[in-house]
Amino acid sequence: MPSQLSIEELQQAYLELQSRVTRFSAKEQELINVRDLLDQELLGYKRMNAFHAAAIELDDIPSLLELVAETMVDLFDTEVGFACFRKWGDPDEYHCHLEGGGSKQAEAWRSALKGVCAHTADGVALHHGPDTSGALLAGHMVGKKTRPGSGVEMVVVAAISKAKQEIYAPFNDRKLVLFKLFLESCSAYLESISARDRINDQLETIRRSEVELRRLSLIATNTHSGVIITDGKGRIVWVNEAFKSNTGYAEEEVIGKKPREFLQAPDLNDADTLHQLSEGLRKRENVSVDLKNIRKDGELFHIRLNISPVFDHAGRLVNFIAIQQDITAQKLNEERMVEQNDELTKINKELDQFVYSISHDLRAPLLSIQGLLGLMDVADWDEENQQYVNLIRESTVRLDHTILEILNYSRNARLEVQFAPFNVRQTIDHILVDLGSMRRDVETTVTCSGSEEVVQDEVRVGVLLKNILANAIKYSRRGGGQAHVNVRVDSTPQAVQLVVTDNGEGIDSAHLDKVFDMFYRATRSSPGTGLGLYISKEITDKIGGTISLESEVGVGTEVTITLPQHRHESVLAH
Repeated sequence: MPSQLSIEELQQAYLELQSRVTRFSAKEQELINVRDLLDQELLGYKRMNAFHAAAIELDDIPSLLELVAETMVDLFDTEVGFACFRKWGDPDEYHCHLEGGGSKQAEAWRSALKGVCAHTADGVALHHGPDTSGALLAGHMVGKKTRPGSGVEMVVVAAISKAKQEIYAPFNDRKLVLFKLFLESCSAYLESISARDRINDQLETIRRSEVELRRLSLIATNTHSGVIITDGKGRIVWVNEAFKSNTGYAEEEVIGKKPREFLQAPDLNDADTLHQLSEGLRKRENVSVDLKNIRKDGELFHIRLNISPVFDHAGRLVNFIAIQQDITAQKLNEERMVEQNDELTKINKELDQFVYSISHDLRAPLLSIQGLLGLMDVADWDEENQQYVNLIRESTVRLDHTILEILNYSRNARLEVQFAPFNVRQTIDHILVDLGSMRRDVETTVTCSGSEEVVQDEVRVGVLLKNILANAIKYSRRGGGQAHVNVRVDSTPQAVQLVVTDNGEGIDSAHLDKVFDMFYRATRSSPGTGLGLYISKEITDKIGGTISLESEVGVGTEVTITLPQHRHESVLAH
């Protein structure tokens, strides 16, 4: 039988056993701690996987920031997660999201964490102690990532407040390493969303460009104007059907060539036009010129050429677009108009020469005849011979009057308008003196209101008033009662109105809309040519005025002339 152990030996054995149990318990606790750590790592791994799975599905930045803030609270076992995105220079591109911290302190958290973001450099950092304001934070981890050259930055913050620092485990270097990896992942997803947005924008731009290109292609293909697209050096890369039809050239004959190489010929266009065209192309500006071109068959045709440069997004010249409008018919019409104008100018000169001949060659014999008739008045003629002499006199007076009307019409059309001040009352008085032989037994009155001095063309106004007064006096005589003609002048600084009224035989209403027509006579009771009122209307139009006539048979006629006042100046006849 085994020997019994002594008490000392038993005590020693017990101590050794107790030591072994203690060591085993320590190892067991170490294993438990390792197991807990592995569980935490596994939970973190699962949370990171969940973050990646959710983030990869997102397509907008605010949703990503919300996910980042929520994940930080769970992944780092922190009180608050805060994520912020900013694009410098664009106030619309600034987004932040706060997770945790309680609704009552949300504004205080946002203010404190925005201050942290504003004072953070690129990279990650661990801070123990208060924030920059010294009011809220007990500790925080912060990370910032800036995309080079873009002005885009992302900042993430995990934070614990002073009030709850006993509840949450403090941040350490192990968490900071994981935090750095988390920031890299967040930045990668942010770049992915930004790239996706850029790609979508580019695709939308391409789509719009394709739609616009189809529209432009439809227009260019179906327009009647020739369309040319060249490269930046002016070599043709595309022409439409209208260009081929207008010029006679096939597409393969012109591709790679410059238009001037086959459409132009030496001395075909003037130097100024070609200089304007070359300067516009050199300066890369829009330019529009009229050119003469030559078709393939040698036929000359005219075009209106509009050229516009096309630049890419970097400002480099890539194309010129030229639109050629065929204006041959328009140019031929213009040439015909020039020829017609030249012919009309020649006719007017010949007419002026004819009027000059009337003035000198016809009036001179008439005046001689009138002088001889004056000498014959002293002779003692019998009644029959005196009647013949009177008929001759009346005929020469009528013919002279007609010649003077023609001269007045010609002068009004040709001579320069001269505006100058003159006394309109004196002009009327002189006219009445000249018409003295006509106005026997006709009472005439002249009344003026306002200044008697007006600024108008004195010669034309004199001819105008003489025609109107002569008509009024001629047709004022009627059986019974006193014949009278009244002239009223109303003058203001802006205009002068002349109203001539008679109590003559009047004009039937059927004739009133024609009295200002050439050679139209409303009555046969007195001799006349039908030119007086026509010339009066032409003169009134020439000097910028208006003339109107009202009349009633058996009552009389009223003519109203309104003329603008002008400053002292000359105006070329038109």
